[in-house]
Parts: sequence; C-alpha cells; structure tokens
Amino acid sequence: MVKLSTTEIAYSGDRFGTYPLTWGQQWLWRAVSTQAPHYAHLGIPIRLKVPTGCDVEGVLTMLSTVIERHEVLRTRYFVDAQGAANQVISAGGKLSVQLYDVEDSSPSGVADHLESEMTSTPFTMPEISIRAAIVTAAEVPLFVILAIFHMAIDGWSTPLITGEIKQLLEAAARHAAQPDLGDIVHPVDRLRAEQGPEGVARSQLALEFWKKELREFPRLTGESVPKVSVARRFEEHIMRSRLTALAVTLLSARFKSSPAAVLLTYVHKVLREEYGMTRCGFMVFSHNRFGPTDFTYSGPLTQSVPVALNHTASDMHEQVRMTHQAMLESSISGECDPEAARALINSFRKYGESGPNVSYAFNAHFDGIKYGVLPSERKAPSEIEQVVKDSTDTSFPEARSYVYDDMKFFMEAQDEEDGYYIQLRADTALFPSAHIVAFLKELEFSLAESAGLLNPDGVIR
Repeated sequence: MVKLSTTEIAYSGDRFGTYPLTWGQQWLWRAVSTQAPHYAHLGIPIRLKVPTGCDVEGVLTMLSTVIERHEVLRTRYFVDAQGAANQVISAGGKLSVQLYDVEDSSPSGVADHLESEMTSTPFTMPEISIRAAIVTAAEVPLFVILAIFHMAIDGWSTPLITGEIKQLLEAAARHAAQPDLGDIVHPVDRLRAEQGPEGVARSQLALEFWKKELREFPRLTGESVPKVSVARRFEEHIMRSRLTALAVTLLSARFKSSPAAVLLTYVHKVLREEYGMTRCGFMVFSHNRFGPTDFTYSGPLTQSVPVALNHTASDMHEQVRMTHQAMLESSISGECDPEAARALINSFRKYGESGPNVSYAFNAHFDGIKYGVLPSERKAPSEIEQVVKDSTDTSFPEARSYVYDDMKFFMEAQDEEDGYYIQLRADTALFPSAHIVAFLKELEFSLAESAGLLNPDGVIR
C-alpha cells in the first residue's frame, strides 16, 4: 500500500522576464513543435537516492535551492503571435511536490512507477521545466524523483544538476551548511554571446562547413514514402548489450579511435551491406562543450552537425579512421543558428536540385566505462574469455511507438554499468518493426565478429 500526500515548495530568482531561445533551445524546440502534442518522451526522468540522515524538509530545501539556482528549471516556453518560440523565466512561484509513503510496497518499485508516470504526459505551457516527487518509508525519504523538460537540459548538463543535488542532500544528511556550488552559466548569458558579432561569425563559419559536407550527402529521391495504415508509424526498439560494449571497447583500443566513431562506422556498415547505402549522411549530435566554462552551462547546448560517410575501403581500420576524422572535423561546427542551417538545407532544392537526405541521426554519449577490458587489450586471453562469457545476456526490453519524428532513422547509444543501452527509432514505412530489431542484432554480431569475440561458427566464444 502507498500513502499519497502533497506539499508545496516556494522558489524565487533574481533574473526573470521573456527572452528568445538560444541556438540549443531552438534546435530542441523543433522536436517539440513538429511532434506536438505527442512529445511526452521529451520529459527526462531522474532518480536519486536520498542519503541516510536527510529528512523530508532537507529534500524540499534542496529542491527550492536548485530551482532558484538554475534559471532553466523555472522557465516556461510559449509561442508568440508571430509564431516565434520564447522562454519566460519566472520570478518566483510554488511547485507541487508529491510524497509517496510506502508501507508494504517496494520503494524501488514505486520509484520505477513514478519515473514512468511523471514523464507520461508532455510538459505544458503553464508549467516550469521540472516536476518532483519523494518516495518515503515511515516518512523517511528514500528517493527523490524528478522529471525535467528536455528544453532545460541535455545529456551533458544533467550531471551538473544531479551533482549539485547530491552535494546538497549529503550536506543536509550531515546537518551541515550548504556547500559552495560555484558559478554557473545560464541560457540568457549564452543568448547574448550568440547574438553578438562573435556568435554571428561563429555560426557563419560553421555553416560554411555544413555547405561543404551536405554536398556529399545522398539526395532525397523523388519517390514518396510508402503509406502505412498505423497512427503511430515510428517505432523505437531498445537493446541492452554488454557484448556490444565489449566489442566497441576492444575495437576502439585496436583502432585508436573513439567508441562513437567505431559504433557509427559499423552502423554504416550494416546500412551498406543490408540496405545498399554506400553513401550515407548522418546528423551527428555534438555536445558543443569544449572548455571549462561550457561545462558549467546550465541548459542544452547539443546540436546536430552533418557527417558524410562514403567508405569504399575494405579495411575496417581505415573505415573507422575516416569516420573518426570526419567526426572530429564536424564537432567544431556544431554551434550555429538552426534557422540559418534549415535555410541552407532548403537552398539545395533551388534550381531543380533535390535536397540532401538529413533524416538519419546518430547520438552517442559514452563516459568511458571499460567493462573489465584494458584499453590496450593486454589482458590474458583467459580473462577476456571470462568477460565474453559474462556478455551473453543481450536483451530487447521494450518497444515504443511514436506518431511522428523528423528522423527516419535515429540511433542513440550510451554506456551503463552493465553494457550499452542502444535505442533505434525508425519510420516503419521504411524500416518495418522486424527490421529494426534485426538491425540491432546484426550490429552486435558485426562488432563482435570484428573484435574476435566469435568462434568460426559465429557463436560467442
């Protein structure tokens, strides 16, 4: 049994008002606007354990502090009469916090349910960008569950906020003074830089690279996308694979390239061998964080940047090297005005020329976990063999469906303690459901085979 109650926290802030969106926010807003009202998946669930010694009041104080400190968390979004999206930073207000006190229920199970429930509905215009709940047992807090609008965070700014939450909770548990969390940079600060001469010049330079790279993308064909009679045409399948993580780690060390470059090369390999796509263009997500100040930025900086692949070399080492080089060259061109980038893409359609196919996207967020294998591969064969034996638990835990997505093919990968978590979302008019799962299986097989993790019969050693 779970007992539910509700409380409120007050928050305020020094800066408030209405502002345009930053480039990173504009880039994310396109997903909101094109998928509305079906964008509940743009709510990011976060679960954190509450340390022993911290009471409910300490958790509530932490929430107020974090919301006051991070302008993005007390920001709303709306479209004005001219159709332009804007952000409104709230001067203050109250946030409802739900308290779930478990009796004979599993605290972890309740937390799992809340992560899903709190992100099951999209954020709306009246809401600030955070929802919060606390799981307690006999009124002792065990977990704090948050749902944060993707417009407020990306995969690289999330650790900034969660790190602060942990510090504040640990201080509360020790009944100590709040720690000095240091300075952070807010989207409005970034906005000023983007709108200034330096930002305009940076965008123009990035778009020069875009123009060159997009010329190498395959062109959209004149054929119409086959019609399918399902309302939710886009499907996303998930693969959890320790074997893939192990293979990528070994190949990354062998080829002296980034794990992301290895994975993207093999994604292209499967597309080439199974779908005949020798030339392929990917919109690769760039985190756009290259200096200390960037890592104190509280908000989304991620934008996509074009990477054209046309590998003809049979040697996989050379293919990975070329992908790695292409990704490095593109990474410095990820910051640009999204409206100008879209205008550039549309400009290819002038004078009867078909536009570039920019509907394939790739996002890899790796933290460098080595899964028990040294980067140099100097472990004894018996040790690697044992790791391989422990890597036979690939699973496909769930599938989701979506009404619409800009991307016909979107792969996202991240490393976890027990392997890689890979999502592949695709248009079932082009990639039927069974093909999506088959693609993931073939990707794992191809990587494992190249890494020498399969015996001659194609079975895991």
